[in-house]
Amino acid sequence: EPQGAVRNLCAKIVPGDAGPCQETSQKGYASRPLFETDDARVELAKLDAGTQKTELAATGRGLLLAALEQAAIKIEQEGKPPMILTTGGMLWLPGGSRGMVANMRDVPSNLLLIFFPEKGKNPAAAH
Repeated sequence: EPQGAVRNLCAKIVPGDAGPCQETSQKGYASRPLFETDDARVELAKLDAGTQKTELAATGRGLLLAALEQAAIKIEQEGKPPMILTTGGMLWLPGGSRGMVANMRDVPSNLLLIFFPEKGKNPAAAH
């Protein structure tokens, strides 16, 4: 299914200028939007070493988490046993769900976050 044109946000992924860059940060966690299409928004999140219990919310249709670069991220979801997401691992959080993430390593861990808004909604609204 066509997703529409790719729009750069904080990074130049496709030819053209970078767009509006609204980074999110809180103690031990930072997220940088890279690009978006009509159907998805891709962000790079960094968890500092030892970061405990940062909440991620899956709005819209859901959120796909992909662990990068020697990651070891503990994910807790209500009603499910905790799991450890390691490098190359992925997890789908359905829309409306929440997860608590913690970095289990003594070095930073990175996650690729792919947000999927409701059809016809602005991808930034899925965050």
